[in-house]
Amino acid sequence: MSTPDLSDEKEQVRLLALFHLVVAVLAFLFSLIPLLQLLPAAALLGDALSGPQRDVGGAIAGGLWVAGASALLLASWIVVCALILSGSFLRRRRHYTFCLVVSAVVFFVVPLGTVLAVVSWIVLLRPEVKALFAEPVAA
Repeated sequence: MSTPDLSDEKEQVRLLALFHLVVAVLAFLFSLIPLLQLLPAAALLGDALSGPQRDVGGAIAGGLWVAGASALLLASWIVVCALILSGSFLRRRRHYTFCLVVSAVVFFVVPLGTVLAVVSWIVLLRPEVKALFAEPVAA
C-alpha cells in the first residue's frame, strides 16, 4: 500500500501560513487608527483636568475616550499577535486547535479576516490536513 501524496495539502498549509502573516501585517497597520483617537482624547482629558476650573464632564468624557481607544488598541494587538503565532504554527504544522480558534476569532476582522477564516476552516478541517499536524516536520 502506497502513501498518499500530500504535497498539495502541504502547499496549501504553507500558503495559509503566509496569508495569516499578511493579514497580521495589514491588521497591525489598521490597529494604529485608535492611536489617532487616543491623541485628542488625551488632550481633552488633560484640558479638563488642568487649569483653575476643572471640568468634570470633560474629564469623564476624555477618560472614557482614552479607555475605549486603549481597549481597542490592546484588542487589535492581541489579534495581531495571535495571527502571527498562528501563521508560525501553520508553517511548522503544530498546534492545530490554536490555528482553528484563531481562524474563528479572525472571522470578525472584516473583510480580510472573514475571507481568511473561511479559507482556513475549509483547508484545516480536511482529514488529510489534520493528519499533517500529527506527523513530524523536518526543520
